[in-house]
Amino acid sequence: MLGAILETAIGLMLVFLLTSLACSVLQEILANVTSWRGRNLRAGIQGLLNDPHMTGLARMFYQHPLIVGLSGGRLPSYLSGSTFAKVVADLAAQQGVGRGGASAGPLDVVMRIAGNDPDKFRAELEAWYNEAMDRVGGWYKRNVQLVLFMFGFVLAAGLNINTLAIAHTFWTQPLVRELAVTRAEEIIAEAKKAQAGDAGSNTGMANPEPPGVIPSLQKQLNDLQVPVGWGSGLPQSTMKWLEALAGWLITACATALGSQFWFNLLGRALQLRAAGPKPGEPASEAAPDGVATPGAEPAMQPARAQA
Repeated sequence: MLGAILETAIGLMLVFLLTSLACSVLQEILANVTSWRGRNLRAGIQGLLNDPHMTGLARMFYQHPLIVGLSGGRLPSYLSGSTFAKVVADLAAQQGVGRGGASAGPLDVVMRIAGNDPDKFRAELEAWYNEAMDRVGGWYKRNVQLVLFMFGFVLAAGLNINTLAIAHTFWTQPLVRELAVTRAEEIIAEAKKAQAGDAGSNTGMANPEPPGVIPSLQKQLNDLQVPVGWGSGLPQSTMKWLEALAGWLITACATALGSQFWFNLLGRALQLRAAGPKPGEPASEAAPDGVATPGAEPAMQPARAQA
């Protein structure tokens, strides 16, 4: 019973992982096309430099040669704290920014804290920037989760990835469960090999190429023999439509958690399954000689070796 529950959970985690990976590819395409990261960073710097309309210090910041050289004609998607500090310190020295010059506000506070020490001024600027970017990163992650949810719902509805129907199939068909567990073990093993050769990889899994992301997802789910797609036709009653909608929403919510979350959780679930009794093995057996049994005096029996 517990084994069936765990295997069903592993199957669902695998489905959520595959769907999350597909949605992550779509999200990356959107981010690259719209310069999403760059615009998010620019909004953070505008707030940091007290220039929400890009008419003062923020405009000068993005026109600085160091920033122009990094962007290559596009908005930079990442700036280190040291680069930010160098640019702002240079603007302060050459353009009269702060100290009653072109800007007033938070930068003046940083200047007062640093006094006349240029090294301390740059260090304070860098610490100020890094703290602000932690908040900006939090905004970006929340927005990414929302986009992943929307992509997840569109894919779930378009491919009919109904978590409720899939869970029912895993629960009632042991062979499908075993197929999903085997595939999950293969994915984790492949990912570990990939991570060993690429320390910068997130999950270690190769994402499908953008043009084939949706067909690839559909094929992988079909290979698991779970009920996806519209081959059986549309729901024939209001109750069936509501059930399908609930299943799609669960899929979308799970997708919003991201592929890294499901990859890590799947790995832990497989470890838990490996530590327990194998499928079909009785939960309790007669203890072999020399192994403590329930009710036996612990001090008189050697400890049982853990598998």
